[in-house]
Amino acid sequence: MAVKKVSMYQGLVAAAALLALPAIAHAQGMPAQVDPHGLYIGGSVGISVPSDSELNTPGVSREASMESGAAIAAALGYHWGWGIKTEIEGSLRLSRLDGISGVTGAITGDYDVVGIMGNIIYEPSLGWIVRPFIGGGIGYGIAQASNIAPVVGSRVGDSDGGLAWQIMAGIGFNVSPEWTVQVGYRYFNMPDVDFKTDSGVGVSSDYSSHSAMVGLRYHFNVPTPRPPAPAPAA
Repeated sequence: MAVKKVSMYQGLVAAAALLALPAIAHAQGMPAQVDPHGLYIGGSVGISVPSDSELNTPGVSREASMESGAAIAAALGYHWGWGIKTEIEGSLRLSRLDGISGVTGAITGDYDVVGIMGNIIYEPSLGWIVRPFIGGGIGYGIAQASNIAPVVGSRVGDSDGGLAWQIMAGIGFNVSPEWTVQVGYRYFNMPDVDFKTDSGVGVSSDYSSHSAMVGLRYHFNVPTPRPPAPAPAA
């Protein structure tokens, strides 16, 4: 199972690089970039590789392993200058149960997580088409367990919300003054999730995942680049 997760993660990284290549090639002949300010919107898709999650009931500790699944995110943000951006982001991570420790036989269920995050990102202006970035966020997560079974002779079909946080890093490529293609990594964590089984037994859980994402960002207010200085007269 670990090999499968690693191979899928490597596959997404390769796919992200391939998707970014046309953008990089298009941008090769562009002039030095200006630093965008103001409002922007963005969206990204990718693959989420969840870590094993706890499924602890009174007197019984289990771990649930999950398959890799889709990750989707959309953000509305503001670029303040000096490389500082703040944004509100909504995200969705989908995964299906692959196994539960100590349990044999058929395993069913989905474990999906919605995140509503406030992020702060540092993306320095280097005057290049390439823009590295790093950031983090904190917010509210909603975990949805759907038909997870067997759990102490019952099943879990419940949801819970609570604190969530994430960190991120990546590289953006300016393909035009308004548009940026970005490739990045994210680690998302919901440290405290509480479910109940259909029979009313409490289940203590958690959620974390590693995601590789490819996205687009559109800047609404882009400064006009200064024209090059005229060549000196001969």
